[in-house]
Amino acid sequence: MDCSVDGIANYVSCYGSATGNKEEADRRFIRLINELQAVLPSDRWRGVEAQPGIDSIRSYTYEDQNSGAHIDIDLIARPDMEGDYSYLITSFGWAATEPRL
Repeated sequence: MDCSVDGIANYVSCYGSATGNKEEADRRFIRLINELQAVLPSDRWRGVEAQPGIDSIRSYTYEDQNSGAHIDIDLIARPDMEGDYSYLITSFGWAATEPRL
């Protein structure tokens, strides 16, 4: 994934490479969710499938129960000029709005 940090708005954005295969995109989406679940402390972070947003066909979010920080993951379908679709995974990590110690 290609990631960048916005220090002013306090978030990290990541974009995966596009694929023309929806099944491959689904596998990538699930793999990313599983990888996050394996590394995020389960006593603090909760994950849940979310209502897909604009252009998304699947969405998942993790939220830190202590700080309010969250990670949003989306599977996005984009039409090309021929009417076919390409699919990509995006991930946005948002810092806590009111950090707690």
